[in-house]
Amino acid sequence: MPKTSQSPAPLVPGENRICAVAACPTASEMARQIRLGLKETRTIELRLDWLKSDAERRKLLRLLGKQSFRGATFLATCRRKAAGGEFRGDIQAELFWLMEARRAGCIWCDVEIETERELPDQSIREYAVPPRVMLSMHDFERTPKLPQSVSCPECGEGEVDAVKIAAHATTIADSVRLLHLARRSRCFVAVPMGEIGLPGRILALREGSAVAYAPIGESTAPGQVVCAN
Repeated sequence: MPKTSQSPAPLVPGENRICAVAACPTASEMARQIRLGLKETRTIELRLDWLKSDAERRKLLRLLGKQSFRGATFLATCRRKAAGGEFRGDIQAELFWLMEARRAGCIWCDVEIETERELPDQSIREYAVPPRVMLSMHDFERTPKLPQSVSCPECGEGEVDAVKIAAHATTIADSVRLLHLARRSRCFVAVPMGEIGLPGRILALREGSAVAYAPIGESTAPGQVVCAN
């Protein structure tokens, strides 16, 4: 793979490496989840694809832009159906909402590898999305063959800032392989999924994963441990 970004800075400060996931159909519910999540961590993922309409996405981002959450880091995700998410729009609509998320104060965005591959020039940096980009891959059926280590791949004129692999673990050995990859990599997020992957999720931070995810309310992926309710 291309060389890793030279910056050794962590994704988020060590005490905030639990990323609380806010995912629900309305802006008011998600705002409540954000407040709950911030009691446990200062890192919040906003699942914009879970909001039931563009009107709700617009309302949430308007609320976010008007408020000051000192010390909080927001990561925006608008995952399309084709990539395992809930968003029914096309790539241009996905990118539009990620750009709106930047205007609302989101520092990070999560972009699926399916989206990057379908971009005309395969360059997410050509769009005014949040300045720090996590490139992610999800496999909801198995844990695929993994490389020896993961580097942040070239993305247009710049580079992505982190890589995430979320994969369904059918055996404990699958989780172990993913955690070993986290140990050998930098700026990498390891997410073992499924019931068998649950212990791996808990151990991921110890093994070197940059962050670990926990839902504030309803689980957004198999095997998540709830952060707050």
